[in-house]
Amino acid sequence: MHQQGTEASVYGAAGGDKADGRQFFSALAVMRGNADTRVALDRRVQPLLATTNVASVINSLSHLVSILKANNRTQKIDYAWLAQDLYNLQLSYEQANRVRLRWGQQYFRATQANLENEGEKNHD
Repeated sequence: MHQQGTEASVYGAAGGDKADGRQFFSALAVMRGNADTRVALDRRVQPLLATTNVASVINSLSHLVSILKANNRTQKIDYAWLAQDLYNLQLSYEQANRVRLRWGQQYFRATQANLENEGEKNHD
């Protein structure tokens, strides 16, 4: 879905020396830094992080991909990493919890750091 209608590749590795992309929830965290999109994103991400139903997760991810594409067509995502997470999500309840915890950390931690930096700038 993200690649449709775009000539340049939307895939980029998130790790390693030649990293030119980011993990999916880290990219959403950047968007969450914008107050205009925060509420809509939170409304989609929070139920996703709370569910263990893989079909619901995939459905929610497809909606989030559409939101990401609409807001930033040039953002490169490490979809291989996301695919590995989806695989791990199905292995066991414990693995699913680890994946959802990592997604939540990527989504909320990056935003918290951004908000703290903005607060420091405004404080100076």
